[in-house]
Amino acid sequence: MVLQAYLSLPPEAALRKASDVPEADRAYADMGILPVKPQKLIVVVHGGPKARDHYGFSEYNVLLTNRGYAVLRVNFRGSTGFGKHLTNAGNGEWGRKMHYDILDAVEFAVAKGITTKSQVAIMGGSYGGYETLVALTFTPDEFACGVDIVGPSNLITLVKSVPPYWRGLYKDLIRMVGADIDTEAGRQSLKARSPLFFA
Repeated sequence: MVLQAYLSLPPEAALRKASDVPEADRAYADMGILPVKPQKLIVVVHGGPKARDHYGFSEYNVLLTNRGYAVLRVNFRGSTGFGKHLTNAGNGEWGRKMHYDILDAVEFAVAKGITTKSQVAIMGGSYGGYETLVALTFTPDEFACGVDIVGPSNLITLVKSVPPYWRGLYKDLIRMVGADIDTEAGRQSLKARSPLFFA
């Protein structure tokens, strides 16, 4: 599966030239995403997850890059705007393949010298906050730190506490998280992917 991601570098980051990198990386150098020195990187995970990141102005990107951080935004499986296949590929994959997509993007950034493994942080709100908690709980060696903004730590509670105005979306939520709280197997699946139970 091919994923789309956006990288913003700090304004002071010097960039490698296409002539200074292997031929396979020249397109990345031409795009201006290969810094001379590895940067401190923050992965900003969008909420939803039925949402997407766009190329363009972002308050977070401006705030973080102006403070010396590179920002990586990934349209992981479950994101919208790239066809039903990518969106539906996220169904039932909270804390699993959706998380692996984030790890793959970080691995790419490390492999290309954009950052080092010890300089990666993660943050996000709503689903992005959940992903932050998953990252820090299930793969703590991959991230130096993280910031959760209103992310659910317990998928059982998330499904149980759906407010009345979300009732029309309840079936879609069950499909997205991939388990129903009305069955023991469903509750166990949700618990296994809830960071609260592993902190």
